[in-house]
Amino acid sequence: MIKVPAPCIILSGSGSDGALGLKAISEQGGLVIAQTPDSAEYNGMPGSAIDTGLVDLVLGPGGYAAGPGRLCAKTDFSVEGAKLDEKTLGQLNKIFLLLRADSGLDFSRYRPNALFRRISKRMAVHKLSNLADYVDYLRREPEELTSLYQEILIGVTQFFREPEAFEVIKTKVLRRC
Repeated sequence: MIKVPAPCIILSGSGSDGALGLKAISEQGGLVIAQTPDSAEYNGMPGSAIDTGLVDLVLGPGGYAAGPGRLCAKTDFSVEGAKLDEKTLGQLNKIFLLLRADSGLDFSRYRPNALFRRISKRMAVHKLSNLADYVDYLRREPEELTSLYQEILIGVTQFFREPEAFEVIKTKVLRRC
């Protein structure tokens, strides 16, 4: 089973204390949930969380009261060290074809573990437990293709949002040229 970070749930509070934690969890593929600001006694924290653009679900108290386990149920496919069965490979191929048709990019050569984490996260957002259901959902809801595409690319582009990485290139790599 894929190891997925714990979910992050931002509840009523003031300030922006949860923003750093939710960024770290989101970067690792974890599901980020915030309380609706209008249902919070103090809406500063949920509002700050939502403002980061990293929140996957915004729910009122009834939405997360059943527990994060139900909200964050992950997929039932294995990756590390295991060969994927034909059915799973077929479903993944359908996802890759849908993404390619929508975006023009071919994700089939991306690292499997990274793809599975991101696909799992999107499935959890929609409370889907298997790939076949997710493929059906992608076909019915084309905007989900855009969300999956962005979810996949977010990790790939992380390097380009790190000023320290560019400083290393400038001082250690380009200096040699």
